[in-house]
Amino acid sequence: MTTRFYLCFAVCFTATVAMAQPQLVADFNPGTADGMTDSLGYEGVYLDDNRMILAVIDPDFGTELGILENGELSLLKDINPGDESSDPQYFVRYNGKVYFSVADDGQVLASLWSTDGTEEGTVKEYSLSGSAAPISNLVVTDGGALLFKRASRLYATSDGENFEELLTNVPFFDVDGGGAGNAQYTKYQNGFAFFDSPTGPPYEVHLWYYESGSLEVLYTFEESVIGAFSTAYGLGVIDGGLVFSIGGDNRGTYVYEEGSGEITQVLSFPCDRFLRADGVSMVGFREGIAFYRFSASPAEATVLFDEQPLLPFLLNGTPYPHIGANGKLVFLGQSTFFTEKDLYMTDGTVPGTVKLGDLPLNGMIWQMLARGRYVFVVVYNNENNPVSIYVADTEAVTVTELYQFPESTGLEGSILLTGFQDGKLYFNLSTDETVGRELYSLETGLVVAEESVPVPSASFGLEFADRQFAIKAEGMKPARVNAYDVQGRLLRSYDTHTNAWLPEVIHAGMVLYEVEVEGLRQTWKRIGLQ
Repeated sequence: MTTRFYLCFAVCFTATVAMAQPQLVADFNPGTADGMTDSLGYEGVYLDDNRMILAVIDPDFGTELGILENGELSLLKDINPGDESSDPQYFVRYNGKVYFSVADDGQVLASLWSTDGTEEGTVKEYSLSGSAAPISNLVVTDGGALLFKRASRLYATSDGENFEELLTNVPFFDVDGGGAGNAQYTKYQNGFAFFDSPTGPPYEVHLWYYESGSLEVLYTFEESVIGAFSTAYGLGVIDGGLVFSIGGDNRGTYVYEEGSGEITQVLSFPCDRFLRADGVSMVGFREGIAFYRFSASPAEATVLFDEQPLLPFLLNGTPYPHIGANGKLVFLGQSTFFTEKDLYMTDGTVPGTVKLGDLPLNGMIWQMLARGRYVFVVVYNNENNPVSIYVADTEAVTVTELYQFPESTGLEGSILLTGFQDGKLYFNLSTDETVGRELYSLETGLVVAEESVPVPSASFGLEFADRQFAIKAEGMKPARVNAYDVQGRLLRSYDTHTNAWLPEVIHAGMVLYEVEVEGLRQTWKRIGLQ
């Protein structure tokens, strides 16, 4: 295999205002052929602050594994030798590596691979045979497990090397339901919660919990409650438990209270969809009425946002633009598809639900990407109008236009945000027919605090309580904690040991706690105390 490196060179765009111009990172697949994919795998996953793993289309090897390192794009490994594609997809970061599924036989995504960012360190971890279904829906829990599914079977590993089949008849939808709120599984506490789907009498539906190799039934629903499993959806984390909706005869929105193990109905109707993001409690949406926040203890639903002119009127199940950033949920407020819209953000409280800036977004939100405190948003109106990229600052509470393209990209050339690295926003698009769909960068002038990429590990965790925190682990071990603000400034250091309670940092804003125990390092984000 020949590894190719490409240098950045400018592409002529004419902006309507004085701003940075997009740069073509590489004509990776020379000529008019595409060098980037517009399907799963286009969005990069951070191996660390300087390396991003993504799929690329090589002229000799097909769709294979690529890496963007310090602004340079290269082919990392030809996993399926020859011109047959391995089509890497479902990237997740786990145990200091990036895991993903591939079609290493050129047909079905039936193998799980990992990479440490080197060719020799890109290896097969697990293979499955006997089914035409792909390995998909990779999820990493906060307790250090990696789970994935194939057809209706759920698999897990706690170390990335030893795998086990946990359960069959598990009906998975995308973890975010495609933005439509129909997810039937979620990360929960240090593990993973999900529904199953019975295939015979007594047709009971179970709410399961998995952690560290152990399966537990949290709750059993009789057939008379849920009936057909397809009527239960929207499973997500809230304060003190989980929330979900049920259709049919027992239609409504329910919460599971983790202390008592009880299920309580909190709304007489099912939410049309739920908005989910890591580190943020689930928000429910009722068409044209309100957004709701939920609590399991006490079991209740509270109106979070009900500005009627800005509540969207979308078909039930339509994906709803939202993303988690800086400990907040950023979402769209609009009245129709093609009118002026505003971005809102919430920290899960009514006072903390506010509009981001005063700049309306004129068009349809196509995609969002978060990095640190910033959310990048692609907006277009229709095939004949310019496409713009905006950035929302969740700390300054502003929205700014970064760039407006001089001509429509059209649906075929729609911008796909790939990632943010060293002050540059990366995206792929196909406006230039002479090079096809390729990777571009845009200098933003923004500084994002370098994030020590969290590596899930079962060896220790961080617990917060009563304005204190402790590094929870088995036994007493030396530990060091550095607390930074989002600009990377050191706020405080602690030389301590595990299981000792320490005072939290007093700081107005996000605090990054970098914890090191026995050479293992993890980082937690925490809204600062004032």
